[in-house]
Amino acid sequence: MDISICSFSFHRLLAAGKQDIFKYITDCKELGATRLEPWIAHFGTGRSWQPSLDAGADPEDVWSILGALMRQPPPVLRAGDDSAASIQDADYLDRVKAAAAQVGLPFGGIAVDGAHIYEPTPEARQANRAFAYQWLDIAEKLGARQIRIDAGGPEEMPDDVFRVIVEGYQDLVAKGQEKGLEILMENHWGSSKIPENV
Repeated sequence: MDISICSFSFHRLLAAGKQDIFKYITDCKELGATRLEPWIAHFGTGRSWQPSLDAGADPEDVWSILGALMRQPPPVLRAGDDSAASIQDADYLDRVKAAAAQVGLPFGGIAVDGAHIYEPTPEARQANRAFAYQWLDIAEKLGARQIRIDAGGPEEMPDDVFRVIVEGYQDLVAKGQEKGLEILMENHWGSSKIPENV
C-alpha cells in the first residue's frame, strides 16, 4: 500500500518559510510516506505564497488570491544564495529529483493549480493549457506518475462548458500518455464539485 501526503497540507509551513520542497521530501520520509505528492507552490521559495495563509479553506478563495502567481512557475532559490531561478532549470529539477532519490521516495502525483480546463475565453484557456504542458514536462522530468488538474467552469456546467472540459481533458490525457503520465481530475471547486458532473 502506498501512502502520501499532498504538500498543500503543509501550505502554512510553506508560507511561513518553514518548509520548501526539500524539507517536504524529508518530512514525508520521517512521517512514513511511501510516495511524494507535491503541490506546485512547494517548488518555489514559499515567499510568494504568503497570501495562502489568508485565503481560508475555500479553494476558490485561494485561486482568486493566487491565480496570477499560479500561471507562472514560482521562483526557486539556488542552494546557498538568494538569486531566483526558473523552476524549469535542469539543475534545480535535478536537485529535487536527487533529494527524493536520496530518501527513497518516488513522485506519485503533482497537484497543478492554475491549469484548469475551462475559462470563458479561448485566450485564457490557451494560457492555462500552456501552463499544463509545462507541468507535464516537469512531472516527466521528475519521474512522477500523475498530475492533477481541475476542470474549472461553473457548477451548473451547461453543455458548451462540458464540451470544452471534455476536449481539454482528452488533449491532456493524450499528451500525458506520450510522457507516461496519468491525468487526474481535481474535484474541489467549479463544475467538478457536483458528483453528477464528474
